[in-house]
Amino acid sequence: MKKNRPSLCSPWSLLLFALCITGRVSGQFSPVTLPAGLQPTESEMVVYQNNLMLVLQNAEHNKFSLHKYNGAVTAAVPLPKGYNLYQDTQFEQLRDMLYFMPDRTTSTGRAELLRYDGAAVTPIDIPDDVLPPATVRLIGHTPFSYRDVLYIEAISLDSTRGDATSITHWIKYDGASFSRMSLSFMYTCVREGYPEIVSDKKLFQGKMYMRYYHYLTERQIISFDGADIEVYVDHPDHIGEPGGCEMEIFNDRLYIPTYEHRPVAPPHLAQGGILNRFDGTTQTKVTIPSGLQYAKTTLEPYAGKMWGVVNDGSFFPQWYAYDGATFTATTMPPGTRIHPASDQRVYQCQLYIVLSTGPVIGTPVYALYAYRDPLECAVLPTVVERVDIHAYAPEREWCWTGIDVDWTLPTPCTIPCIDPLMRVALLDKPGQEVWSKTYDKPFQVTYPVDDKQSFIATAAIETNKVSQDFVVLDKELVPAGIEDVKLRITSREQNFQLDVATEKNVKVPFIIALQDADGKTLWQQKFTAPLATVVEVATPQRGTTLRFMLDGSVTQVTSLSVFPNPASGNPTIDVGTNGAKLSTQITITDFFGKTIYKKDVTAPVTIQPDLSQAPKGLYIISVAGPDGRAHRQTLVLK
Repeated sequence: MKKNRPSLCSPWSLLLFALCITGRVSGQFSPVTLPAGLQPTESEMVVYQNNLMLVLQNAEHNKFSLHKYNGAVTAAVPLPKGYNLYQDTQFEQLRDMLYFMPDRTTSTGRAELLRYDGAAVTPIDIPDDVLPPATVRLIGHTPFSYRDVLYIEAISLDSTRGDATSITHWIKYDGASFSRMSLSFMYTCVREGYPEIVSDKKLFQGKMYMRYYHYLTERQIISFDGADIEVYVDHPDHIGEPGGCEMEIFNDRLYIPTYEHRPVAPPHLAQGGILNRFDGTTQTKVTIPSGLQYAKTTLEPYAGKMWGVVNDGSFFPQWYAYDGATFTATTMPPGTRIHPASDQRVYQCQLYIVLSTGPVIGTPVYALYAYRDPLECAVLPTVVERVDIHAYAPEREWCWTGIDVDWTLPTPCTIPCIDPLMRVALLDKPGQEVWSKTYDKPFQVTYPVDDKQSFIATAAIETNKVSQDFVVLDKELVPAGIEDVKLRITSREQNFQLDVATEKNVKVPFIIALQDADGKTLWQQKFTAPLATVVEVATPQRGTTLRFMLDGSVTQVTSLSVFPNPASGNPTIDVGTNGAKLSTQITITDFFGKTIYKKDVTAPVTIQPDLSQAPKGLYIISVAGPDGRAHRQTLVLK
């Protein structure tokens, strides 16, 4: 009787190959050419439909316009007549649409919300029964989305003047209709007698965090889970006022701006001169060197560091990178200085920032710059000549209990080429590592676990435990009946040796496709296993995916692709069929099984789900077809 094999025993367990080099080199700045006469603003920069959305201003800083930048060319996005933008416009994405609010002080249009679908901007009016103008008014212009609902903050006008708190309302929009949610008097977004500065919001560990006033104290951190609000009051310091340093997620921790309470505090301290890190349970103070205090700044993770503007005693604030332990100042291009209040955004492997280039006295002049870390996104030389990985089963022929790995290096290997290590690991189904070992030469390894347990096996070429790009063997789309695979990648020969074994007397048709990091198919061919062949296609590109797909005659859903992968923003998911239109459901879950995205679609289809608030890590994308078969792909968010 043949035994049922656990996923560990499958030769199609996930393999990750990563090529990287050690050492950091200085980043490179390059100015971005904007339309003549226009400058960047303090508005949020957001990546939408593979474009960087920008709000630009004229030289007098009194007219603002919307634009999209594709990495080379900037194109204007017209607004409906009668609508203007804020100098610090904030964006929020909901169900593949981009939302923002018009300047209510200068716009003549009635609508309080604007929606951009990639083609046109549409005004959306909040009904008077949801936002009665006589009793409720909007506060700020920073909508936030959570669990497929857009929230807009408002307060009651009929609150008694002098109340410790005003009644805060959240105007809710699900993409079709509006409703209103009133918060308890215990929490409010603004307070009488204080500046009307609304809080930034950050999705962390499945909850939305923000800095709201508590009726008994000053600002506190509150969390919202879609139904209930909780307040976290055990802070080592006072919460910084919004409008200063913003909250940000870095190294799986939520960084919260705080300030030391002093009877007389300079403005930059009141804005949040220091930071705490929050792990979901406990806050601890970040050790900041004496003389350094965060200025009014956004924070943005990039290249393994968190970037922000710091007051260090210099005449102007400086741009600093924090790696979790140390702070390092960055030398700016000659004649420029960082604009502290501007946004920072990673787009196409570069960090976009706003620099001031004009005189100290007079009307400021701003310019958009891209900062590039070569290690973060440069195409690196291939450091491995050949990698052979195949099943290794010294004890049981029917079970994949280990792997046999061989690799060779080009000669000579000179900087930036380095000798890599091969790290093998086992992850349990929630995604936690249960065993790993690193090798510096070819090896055979037998996994030190019960072969009846289910694990995910990974193998990565790496240094300093850093993995960047990889090739994926997608086991979920491989048809039943395939027993074993041996793959030899030989980059210099521009081919790879492929051996596929099947169960006895079983022939299995399948397709192999080689895709680049953007999901473009470089090569595709049909095969029938068992086979032993040399496939005359290979590429020196990094981040390629070797995908095994079912033949179109075998199943209706023929392919599931996600690119780029790894992704630092919103990835593109492509579901292919054998030509028929099929009702399918796309679901994205984390390794704990929690669903972060679900959508019913008609395949073939290409979508770009909003995962901008999801923590970095491994996710499973599943597509359920009408035949009940679930096709899966692994996504890495970095």
